[in-house]
Amino acid sequence: MEKALSAIIKNAIVYNRQISTESEVTLSHLRVTLSHLHPHVQITITDTGIGIAPEFHDKVFEKFFRVDSSLTYSVSGVGVGLFIAKKVIELHDGNITLKSEIGKGTEVTIKLYYD
Repeated sequence: MEKALSAIIKNAIVYNRQISTESEVTLSHLRVTLSHLHPHVQITITDTGIGIAPEFHDKVFEKFFRVDSSLTYSVSGVGVGLFIAKKVIELHDGNITLKSEIGKGTEVTIKLYYD
């Protein structure tokens, strides 16, 4: 799980640096829900970076996918970090979702379910 969180936080930091030295990455909350129906831990990571266009929201978790932008190609990598993060989270009976808007940043939410 540490590798998954590390990949998500690294992306948030790297793509924030692309637009401003005043950008923020926030591990905004850790919430534990004790509901009998779906108990889970939720972790939300937000940034104020470049954002991701809606048509790429699902694709960012695909192996080797990188958003086609001059900003992303100034950052090294092969596009497997978020793919691996998603697989690790799923192996821990969890899911990962993404909300993003170009120029406003990205929010990634991880939910880990337990019995």
